[in-house]
Amino acid sequence: MYDDLFNKLKKTNEFITKEQIYALYDQVSKEIESGMKDNGVWTKAYADARGDLQAAKGIYIELMVERYVLAGEAQQEAVNRSQR
Repeated sequence: MYDDLFNKLKKTNEFITKEQIYALYDQVSKEIESGMKDNGVWTKAYADARGDLQAAKGIYIELMVERYVLAGEAQQEAVNRSQR
């Protein structure tokens, strides 16, 4: 499952490393432990899991990691555009 996510993200961001992705998993884990949860992403995960809470948690984690990677890409793109 992790390798599938890594390969998907690697296609959109050639500079992402496995260590960076592990750090994002850690960040999401800490957010969950502290009670922080993005309700929109959680609802999507719950729907995708068809109501299975354990499966929803796994899907939520993957969606959040993907979201952080994409947000980083967008931020880097904005920086690159501003430097032109």
